[in-house]
Amino acid sequence: MDESKREALFQQLNDEYGQALRRLCSGYERDESLRNDLEQEVLLNLWRSLPGFRGDASLRTWMYRVAHNTANRHVRGALRRPKASASDSRVDQHASTAPSPESSARASSTRARLKVCISQLRPLDRQVILLYLEDLPQSEIGAVTGLSKANVSTRVNRIKTELKAMMNP
Repeated sequence: MDESKREALFQQLNDEYGQALRRLCSGYERDESLRNDLEQEVLLNLWRSLPGFRGDASLRTWMYRVAHNTANRHVRGALRRPKASASDSRVDQHASTAPSPESSARASSTRARLKVCISQLRPLDRQVILLYLEDLPQSEIGAVTGLSKANVSTRVNRIKTELKAMMNP
């Protein structure tokens, strides 16, 4: 792939799916600085992987596959990093679930709680529901995750039930 085609394709990815990538990264990382690092890592991996894009899947499906693989590696790497002290994590957890004065509107509070609940899901379930929330069809979700279309449908229903229970204790 020549450099000008690579740049054009990367720009197309960024223009069409930049917001979706940011939402995906926020689903994997709550800390803003780490989320920014993850976004940069995803973009870098997309850039590096572009020459290998064969067109077997749609550009969107391929982009999500690269992004989710990168985010999964990021999460696994976070597990190896030293943890914050217990008091720090309690403060972080309280701060992430308590609505700020600026976000006292009911809708933003609900979205914030939903993000926290999604972040508590198992990695594969988190991946499936984030793709579902981006309105990807079940066949594309299956292509990204390696699950069958029927398995995706079943998982989405189970995850919705689990999220409802988490949101309404």
